[in-house]
Amino acid sequence: MLTTTRRGISYPNPDRSDRADISLHISTVALAADADVLFQQGTDAARQAAPHQSGGGKFWWATDTALMWYDDGTTWRQVQTPQLSVPNTQTANYTLALADSTKTVEMNVASANTITIPTNTGVGFAIGTTVNLAQLGAGQTSIAAAGGVTIRSYNNNLKLAGQYAMASVIKRATDEWWAAGNLVP
Repeated sequence: MLTTTRRGISYPNPDRSDRADISLHISTVALAADADVLFQQGTDAARQAAPHQSGGGKFWWATDTALMWYDDGTTWRQVQTPQLSVPNTQTANYTLALADSTKTVEMNVASANTITIPTNTGVGFAIGTTVNLAQLGAGQTSIAAAGGVTIRSYNNNLKLAGQYAMASVIKRATDEWWAAGNLVP
């Protein structure tokens, strides 16, 4: 932990070596704010199996996916944490995974390649999840939908425009996503 000299506030190390006790750091902030909030950490599977907190107010740090979740009492909602974004570089066709939430998937492929958005039953992204896509290599990257998934984009453009082009996909409903960015037919 890094501690400021002026106010004695502790922050995580830049290399995230102290991430294992993130719930302790967050609860310190909650105590200072006199907030009635519960913080837990564990695997994403354990989060999904955990009972909801009556009235909400529970946060969960998923140690296996590095994602923060909030329980509003009935539904788990992903807390967007772009500061934790680390590029996920792929060298072949790729299907998005839950760990890609709020991150950038870079396609470093010399030939044409595809990023596939899976069904909600395959990967349960929270509604509102954003995944950034980048074409790092020379091969054109296309965005494809798994069976039952709908991708909405301007003019149905679903190919990144070229090397170093970027786009984002945003989950708007159970099996429905927006795609926007530097996309071409």
